[in-house]
Amino acid sequence: MNLTYIAAPYRAKSPVRLSQNIHEAKIMAQYYWLRGDAVICPHMNSAFFDGLLPDYQFLKATLKMLSKCDKAVFHPEIIQSEGAYKELLFCREHKIQAKQLTVIEFQDIEKHVKKHIKEFSNG
Repeated sequence: MNLTYIAAPYRAKSPVRLSQNIHEAKIMAQYYWLRGDAVICPHMNSAFFDGLLPDYQFLKATLKMLSKCDKAVFHPEIIQSEGAYKELLFCREHKIQAKQLTVIEFQDIEKHVKKHIKEFSNG
């Protein structure tokens, strides 16, 4: 079983976009749980903790979590996220397998998770 880290944008200019970022990271986490991985999703660990601590403390903590992982999966919009980009550089430096999803791959993941949830809830 792999320990998989979910890397995606968190911070946003609006509460709506922040909620969307958390939701998209959650979808990625659900998918990799369904694949049989153990998953670390920082978005779910500290959702809406904004203002509790300075951002740099959260970013430092995410790198600590990432250091324990076998691989990391990156949201398609990684380039728009300073934190996720630093996580990618950390993966390269520490030889942690990193995969950046394409938009199409993310959409397929979203469909798969929704289908699984629907099937599971129907019994």
